[in-house]
This record gives sequence, C-alpha cells and structure tokens, in this order.
Amino acid sequence: MLCGVVVWICGGLLSSCQAMLATMEESQHAAERQAQVDKEHAEAEVVGTIDKGKEAFVSQRFNDAKDSFEQAVIHYRKQEGNSNNLGKALNNLGAAYQELDQFERALDSYEKAESCLRGCIDGSDVRVELKVVLKNHAVLLRQLSRYSEAASMDDQADKL
Repeated sequence: MLCGVVVWICGGLLSSCQAMLATMEESQHAAERQAQVDKEHAEAEVVGTIDKGKEAFVSQRFNDAKDSFEQAVIHYRKQEGNSNNLGKALNNLGAAYQELDQFERALDSYEKAESCLRGCIDGSDVRVELKVVLKNHAVLLRQLSRYSEAASMDDQADKL
C-alpha cells in the first residue's frame, strides 16, 4: 500500500512538472512571437520615418529630412546585422547634410555608409546602393574642389 501511495505522489509530481514545463515553453513561444511583432512594428515605424525624410528632402525641407534620417540612423545602429539599411540611412543623411552645407558631416556620413555597405556586399541591390553612395560622395568632393578624390570615387563606383 505504501508503494502505491509513493507511486501516486510521484506520478502527481511528474504530471505537475510536465504541465509547468509546457506552460513555460508556451510562455517562451509567446514572448518570442511578441518580440517579432515588436521588431516588425519598429521596422514599419522607421520606414515611415525614412519616407517622411525623403518627402521632406524632395520638398527641399532639408532640416526636416536631416532629422528624420538621423532618427533612422539611430534606429539601425541599435540593430545588429542590418548594415544595408544603416548604409542607406547614412547615405540619405549625408545628402541632407550636403544640402545644408554641412560638408564635414556629409563626408562623414558618406564614409560610414560606404563602410556599412562594403561590409555586406553580397547582393546586386547592395552594389547599387554602394554605387549611389560613391557617386554622391564624388559629387560632394567635386563641390569641395577635391577633384582627384572625386575621380577615384567615380572609378570605384564604375567598377561595381
């Protein structure tokens, strides 16, 4: 009779442990799903910020564009493994700085964009983005009368 009670108690504990483990696994899956939803929401928000920046840039509201692109850069710097989007945001930021005659900041943004994009140059879309960055950088260098550097940037872009 004592053996039967011990088996019944152990069986009850085992069932309780299995139920608790299942609940913990379910909670973990729910947390992972929520994290994915949060990530997708943040990505949608930053895409909206970039679109707002592009709209401001086209409307020649360069300070507004700069502010939007700065927010996008901050967002993408927080994410690991997203060098392509960070490179695009830095390129846009460089263009806004250039229009605001903040040439040193523009140069810095283009250089950082180039570095990001060279780090993930595995697809043709990244090559196109890198080519755009190099051409924008070349335009700025010519604007600053740095013609030999501009020619070098153009050559690098043409080789992609």
